[in-house]
This record gives sequence, structure tokens and C-alpha cells, in this order.
Amino acid sequence: MGCSNEIPVDKPSDKNKGYPLCRFTTSLKVEVNSILALNPNVLILGGENELSLFNLTTNDFSVISNEYKGNIYCLIKTPKGHVISGGHDKMIRIWDIENKKCINSLEGHTSTIWDIKYVGNDKLISGSDDDTSLIWDLKNNTHELLFKGKKHISSIVLLDNNKVLLAAGNNIILFDINTKEQLSVLDVSVWSLKLLKNGTVAAGLGKGILNILEITDEILVKLEFKKGHSKAVNLVIELENNKLVTYSDGNDDLILWDVNEPESTYMIKGHTKHVKGLCLIERNKFASVSSDNTLKIWE
Repeated sequence: MGCSNEIPVDKPSDKNKGYPLCRFTTSLKVEVNSILALNPNVLILGGENELSLFNLTTNDFSVISNEYKGNIYCLIKTPKGHVISGGHDKMIRIWDIENKKCINSLEGHTSTIWDIKYVGNDKLISGSDDDTSLIWDLKNNTHELLFKGKKHISSIVLLDNNKVLLAAGNNIILFDINTKEQLSVLDVSVWSLKLLKNGTVAAGLGKGILNILEITDEILVKLEFKKGHSKAVNLVIELENNKLVTYSDGNDDLILWDVNEPESTYMIKGHTKHVKGLCLIERNKFASVSSDNTLKIWE
């Protein structure tokens, strides 16, 4: 993977005022499926058989590992500065980015891993295509079952009071982590979940729109947007001023949503093939990667 063919972008205009603009584009040598901002200056890219790093200050790529087997679909960072990956090879891997090596591998899932969350106290929760969500103890490399259903677990949100929300195919399920008790279920086709700053949860639905959920001991729909993507909402990030950005599998465009104006959406155009990954860098600055083999920075 290397940095080449920087593509200039149009200067901001009054017409685009208040909407994200593409500030930078660079080409990728391989297709990337997931992206993480390690800090405001460094992006981690999960591709096919490869984990790599892009330095936003120098605009340089470097390979962390090219021995991964398959696609990397989820990336998170830990308080210790490590990066954790999951994907097609069914393994959870913990990476020392500075020394460019994998320092731990966790086995337990039997199919693709779609999401991982760091719970605290060296514990993780993961969700997989094997229809299970597992709780991991990193101190002794053990795991236990939180939930097994009939559909893939595609997204996880950690809430206060030891509660967790799972996107499980046709259901959003609320659990108590300690007791593993199922507290509430919302019957809706869902792919992605995102905890927002105000404590509500954005749910990316299979029909391409967003719901804003309020979570108590029940899952309540607080707000429903009226239009959106043509397919499932794959990932949600939160900007400032109640604005959200999403991408959808098979779509070239990103969508900007305003929680204060649920009747309208704004299409963010720039990629020429479907978007594969999205991450917040800081405040209103974010990055996207696409099957057009480009990385774009928006602000």
C-alpha cells in the first residue's frame, strides 16, 4: 500500500457552507474495509490480508502486518494505546502499533467478527456472524457466552449500569452484562448502533434509515428519520451540533443527518464506488474509504 496521485478538491463555496467538504484524497493500493483514528494524526486501515497505518502529517503509508488472513471489518483502540481487530479470520487480535506486531490472538468465534467493544478492566464484548456475542477476559485469555441468537451480531453499544445493546439481525436486544439477563427487545431489522453524546442511541436500520433510541429498562424509539440510504446503514459517526454521518453497503455516497431536522438529509458525494469504511478523526473532521481505492478526509 502506498500514497500516490493526490487528487485536488474544489475550494469551499457558499453553496457548500455548513456541509462537509472533501479536503484531501489519496489513492490506496488495496481495498480497505475498516478505518480507525488512532489519534488526530494517525489512521489505522484494515484491508484484505493487511493492516496498515496512514500518517496524516506526512501523508505516508506503512504496513503493520500483511499476514492477516482475509478482510478486517472492525478496529478499536484501548486505553493502553493498542489496536484490536476482528474480521474474516474469526480471531480477535491485539496489536502493538508502535512496534508493528500482534501481541495476542483470541480464539472463540466460528465465523466472521463484525464488532468489538472494550468494556474496561481488560474485558471485551464481541459480535459475530456465528450468531453469538462473547465476553472476553484479556487477563487470562478466556471467554464466556453473553448471547446466542438466530441472526448475526453486527453491532454493540455499551451503556451505563452494566448494560449492553446488541444489533442481532431482526432485533435490537438490551442485556445486563453481569447477570446476562435479557431486559428488552425491539423488533426491527438493524445493522449498526452508535451511542451518542446525549445518551441516546442511533440505530442504522436494514431499510436504510436511522432511528434514535432512548434506553431505560426498555428500548424506545424517540425519533425516526423519514428518508435515507437505499440499503442497510452500515456505520454511524457523530459530528458536532447533533449531526450524524453514515455509509451504506453498495452506495457511493455518505449521508449527513441532522437530529434537529429529521425530515431532510444531505448526500455527501465524492466517491465513485461504494463506501467501505468511515471514522471520526476529531470534532467535524472524518475519513472514509471506498471500493474506488481512495481515502478521503472530510471537514
